[in-house]
Amino acid sequence: ARSWGQAAEVRFAAHQATPFVMRSVELQWPELQLIVDGLGPYSLFCMRSRPVHSGMSASLHFFEPRYRWMCEKMLRSGKPYRFGWVTGFQPSLVGSLCEVSSMYEAADGFDVSFTCIAQFSVVEHWEETVPTMQGAPRLAVGYLKLTDAETLSQAALQQEARDIEEEEEEEEPTEAFL
Repeated sequence: ARSWGQAAEVRFAAHQATPFVMRSVELQWPELQLIVDGLGPYSLFCMRSRPVHSGMSASLHFFEPRYRWMCEKMLRSGKPYRFGWVTGFQPSLVGSLCEVSSMYEAADGFDVSFTCIAQFSVVEHWEETVPTMQGAPRLAVGYLKLTDAETLSQAALQQEARDIEEEEEEEEPTEAFL
């Protein structure tokens, strides 16, 4: 265990247990740089369709229990809200990384508007049970490899600019009228 303290970084394979293992390592050696061979993990919406290209916006109504769970997970994780839309299944899982611009809970699901920010292939995936419905179809979750990382960098910069603008708006002094 002592030799780990001499490493500058540790690279992990994309796997379902990776986040748990990384948290354990980070507690013991907080100075280590921990790297995963994949982006995520992200919840995956699996529906064969034409590819959704970077920059395209769309809206969907998520009503199945697994996708309602996906939306709840995004809300709990904090912004930016992102999910993977798997649109192709052969020879490997491919799709679009989507960033949510608005999400509203309806009586029968979630109305979600989003923009595709990058294309990906799935490096590793598994399924999670929906906590409130054990018999429901399971939610796919996975690590992604971006195939157009430049687009994601641009989207990240735009999000940072929006966050800074929001912070500045909150800090502006307001006049009190008596």
